Amino acid sequence: DNNSSSSISSKVVVATVVVVVFVVIYHCCFRRSGSSSVISNIIAVLEEVVVVIAAAAAAVVVVVVVVVVVVVVVVVVVVVVVEVVIVVVVG
Repeated sequence: DNNSSSSISSKVVVATVVVVVFVVIYHCCFRRSGSSSVISNIIAVLEEVVVVIAAAAAAVVVVVVVVVVVVVVVVVVVVVVVEVVIVVVVG
């Protein structure tokens, strides 16, 4: 489970970075070639969408990391408590 979630989040990060880089390059090329206002507006909207997507992807990654950490901590605590109870009961 841990590996699959980390690979999914890494894919999301890579995809987001690729989209951001693509939009930035596209934006720079159109700016240099003197784009029309329509193209500029479309690119501006795309940039806003990319920012939202990047923020959402970052939030998803943070949530996944927090969930994994919480699960690990809970498992460790449960194991420790069970071991202590076994030692106390058996001892």
